[in-house]
Amino acid sequence: MLKPPKLAPSAWQLYFTDFIQRAQANTTKKLNVAQAAKEAGQEYANLSTAEKEVGPLSNLRFSGP
Repeated sequence: MLKPPKLAPSAWQLYFTDFIQRAQANTTKKLNVAQAAKEAGQEYANLSTAEKEVGPLSNLRFSGP
């Protein structure tokens, strides 16, 4: 049985994944995900719309026929 394809991650999901990776790299303590989500949410809310649109794939351009 075929399963429907997964949805692409949202800008928030990509940002939060990056935030978690940065937080884990900066500390050896166990990460409190609830606190990390709160802090990441505050940072994300302060980003401009343009900053939110810039992602890891934003520099890729289609150069088709």
